[in-house]
Amino acid sequence: MTTEAKVSAALTSSTGLVALLANGKSSIYHNISKDAGTYPVCVYAITGINPHQHSDNACSARLAIVRVWVISDTGALSELSNQVTAAMLAAGFMWQQSTDGHEDNYFFRAMDFTIAEEVLV
Repeated sequence: MTTEAKVSAALTSSTGLVALLANGKSSIYHNISKDAGTYPVCVYAITGINPHQHSDNACSARLAIVRVWVISDTGALSELSNQVTAAMLAAGFMWQQSTDGHEDNYFFRAMDFTIAEEVLV
């Protein structure tokens, strides 16, 4: 299963998260929410794949870095981010950091997660 598929499965199978989003599973986007229109939404992206374990000039494991944003027009981010974190941890990801922001009338929290993956050669 690809990293993208793991993230998608974790987020869409979280009944707690889906219940909080404006249009349920349809409010979960990969890379960009093209004019979502209704909020809150959840957006995720793979922000990096880094070599993690090397031997004899070969990489046997890599570290995937995923950023998940929850975006709201009310500023209610805590429960959304709690649900995202629970879903990602249950899927084997590790939480790294988060940051909050505000732009125009929208509030967001960006959360970074990592997971180590075996490289199949």
